[in-house]
Amino acid sequence: MAKKQQDVALKYMIELGVSPARDLNGVFNRIEEGFGKEKAQELRKAYVAWTIAIDRHEELTEPWNELQKLRDQDPELAIAYTGACEGDILRRECVWIHQSKDVFGKEILFAGNDRGITAGFLARELPDSDVTVLCQTEEMAAAARALMEKIRVANVTVVLKDELQGKKFDTVVSGDTAVSHAGAELEDLDYMFIREQGLMRKDAYVVWAETLAGYLKDGGLLISMEVMDRGRDYLGWCFALNQNNLELDPESHAEIPVFDHEGMLNLQILKLKKGSRKEEIDVLAFFSNTYANVLRIDIPKYMDVAAEVMVQICAKELLWGYVISNMNNDKIGKIALYSSHVDDTEMFYYQAMKGNPIEVYRYPYDEKEIIMDRLEHDAREAAQQGWRLSKIMFDMNGNEIMIN
Repeated sequence: MAKKQQDVALKYMIELGVSPARDLNGVFNRIEEGFGKEKAQELRKAYVAWTIAIDRHEELTEPWNELQKLRDQDPELAIAYTGACEGDILRRECVWIHQSKDVFGKEILFAGNDRGITAGFLARELPDSDVTVLCQTEEMAAAARALMEKIRVANVTVVLKDELQGKKFDTVVSGDTAVSHAGAELEDLDYMFIREQGLMRKDAYVVWAETLAGYLKDGGLLISMEVMDRGRDYLGWCFALNQNNLELDPESHAEIPVFDHEGMLNLQILKLKKGSRKEEIDVLAFFSNTYANVLRIDIPKYMDVAAEVMVQICAKELLWGYVISNMNNDKIGKIALYSSHVDDTEMFYYQAMKGNPIEVYRYPYDEKEIIMDRLEHDAREAAQQGWRLSKIMFDMNGNEIMIN
């Protein structure tokens, strides 16, 4: 009988005392057990203040900094809190590193918010490489240095941004940093074509993508490990990376299910080489390719981002449609019928209402009159609920615009 392969990442987490909590109460129970009730209450209060600011679309800098300050006042507390919140994500990153050691160069920069947990594992796995850990604050750096001393790795240097002084690396790892360095979310992106949503989100990520690319030697490799769903933010991140001469490789993409204290998530991993590309990369085609296993199935209905991708790549003519708004003129839905340039015997009926999954139904084109009647029936029902309907059409660039 073959010997079961040891999970070295899990062994490492156990060594650190890192154990992911299943929910928010579990996080603060762990803190209370290890550091006392008062400390747990302080952290919970700061966490709640931060989440309230998010829900109210308020300025996040002050509540976020307060949470980080409390988290990092004690290096052991910083590791315990990070592990309780993100332990499963960090273990999955370490598993990928263990399985992909051959892609890393001699000089490695690890940019992350995990207080050095994943970088410490990387340094152990690659003892002949030099690993530099980039931290945002001196408190984060102190936690990372304490961890490196604890696990006895000598091939690690922990630095702040201004200490790099133009240094270039063979490999740069972004350990879930894109979102923390992103600009504000835009609230009017809903129901636009997914390409336009991605292009508008690109602006939130392009500065950080440029920063990461700037740390790479020509021909070096960026490893992007980001906790994101494959939606407009991930597409925006891909656009930003591509703009900075980092080559998207469809074969390198991996999506790994993970969980944190708030529920199930996805870890998106990409390997991107820095260099002078010979031809322009079609970012939308790359993104669509990650949905190939869904889009190639001959089914009558698509949902969520797969539905948006299907409309983006197949829509030829907008036959009829409306954007639905509430009394405050906030967009809350869209219904639209599109012909297909892929198969002129088909058409697609797009339905979306805020709070519900986007749905796209495929119909034979010769049922156009029937489906148009259905669309108008759905429009009348929306109007009867007091919602405002604005007819939409394509402009000369193929973008949808409201005309009333």
